[in-house]
Amino acid sequence: MHTNQKQVMISDVFFQAHRGTIDEGKENTLPAFLHAWQFPQAIVETDVRQLVDGTLICLHDRTIRRVCSTFTPLLDTPAESLTWEELQHIDLGKGYRIPLFESVLELMVQNPNWQLYLEIKEAELARVLTIITAYDVVNRILFVHESQEFLQHIHTLLPANQKMTWCSGSTQQIIQRFEALKESHFAGLTQVQIHYPVYETATLPEDFLDYALACTKRAGVILQVCPTSINGDILSFLLKKGVRWFVSNAPLAFVTLLEQVLLS
Repeated sequence: MHTNQKQVMISDVFFQAHRGTIDEGKENTLPAFLHAWQFPQAIVETDVRQLVDGTLICLHDRTIRRVCSTFTPLLDTPAESLTWEELQHIDLGKGYRIPLFESVLELMVQNPNWQLYLEIKEAELARVLTIITAYDVVNRILFVHESQEFLQHIHTLLPANQKMTWCSGSTQQIIQRFEALKESHFAGLTQVQIHYPVYETATLPEDFLDYALACTKRAGVILQVCPTSINGDILSFLLKKGVRWFVSNAPLAFVTLLEQVLLS
């Protein structure tokens, strides 16, 4: 394959930069998002929660304990019980801080190519939609949620936006979840993510990936793969199967590996 053809293949590959990065920085922080957005293939993913005063922040867990390496008496206080005045001064370690959701949107305004996977954890949908509308980035938001019903509701409000849910857990849970989505004709969805096990204790049937790719293709839905581990052989295998959308906790490592696979 000629180099220019390989370059086209690279441009066709995209990945969800999970929480910006988990392995290469402090997740769900502005530096994590900027780290991921330096790569054209990356679409940053973040989680939104609402504080007691109505402020929207980017935080995956209900509390800051897991992401905070410094002491604060608020480690185990649920986010919905905190105010921004309390939270904004907390050093998570090495100067990292929980960001305002609006600060992320301010970054997006600076670059029209940046997109955002958004998982609304605990926040008023109307408030979230009002803010992304105010920043004029609605068409660059890809909604993510465990609940297909929630995404169907968003679809009634924003039919043009991408919406994704996922299939994870044990082999049986992944298959059952995918079959349920298929039976619904992937209603309200434009993307489906599967956690693709590559270790012996939790392997999927050999033909499942081909089956999932065929089902989603017929429905006009993108299949996104979240590898449980990844190396050159695994990535090459998935690319040959036709997978073009991935998930990564390490944007730099993923892009480096992608270039090695496609340009070597």
